[in-house]
Amino acid sequence: MFIVSDILNWLLSVTNDYIYIGIFIAAFVETVFPPIPIVMLLPFIGYVAFQSKFNLLDIILLGMIGGAGSTMGSLVLYLLALKLGRKTIFKFYKYSKISERNLNLIERWFLQYGYITVLICRLIPILREAVSIFAGIFDMNKKIFFIYTFIGSSLLNIILLLIGYYFNGDFQSFIKTYF
Repeated sequence: MFIVSDILNWLLSVTNDYIYIGIFIAAFVETVFPPIPIVMLLPFIGYVAFQSKFNLLDIILLGMIGGAGSTMGSLVLYLLALKLGRKTIFKFYKYSKISERNLNLIERWFLQYGYITVLICRLIPILREAVSIFAGIFDMNKKIFFIYTFIGSSLLNIILLLIGYYFNGDFQSFIKTYF
């Protein structure tokens, strides 16, 4: 856990000093190395953007730059899963209790609803990374995967940035208001 906190502190430092580069790197690292919680980092970046007097278009641009970082990270996972293939990946997933039957169900789902699945899963923690692996296993069209991953990632990033921006870092107020 010590390494994760060191990486997170470094990402916060980079993001605070170089917000555009920092958000790209943070999103990329979080996608390839999921223990880095970008869901917690992005509201902080939104707060930094508020302090720096960014406007709504700047926030959207930040979200899209983060979306590009997430997309590049997802592409790494996609290509790795594509290269390793179904049998190798299945051996890994055996340890996580995913059966061949469930893998077949996931494959059928992907064949029928793959693109929208990618878009929706990019909005859900944990599934954000897993969907890239399944898309690679099932050899989803790369261009379409890339587009839907970028859209879903950018949308989530913009939402999280706006939370930090709107509440000016007062997350206790956000939690009291909405939860």
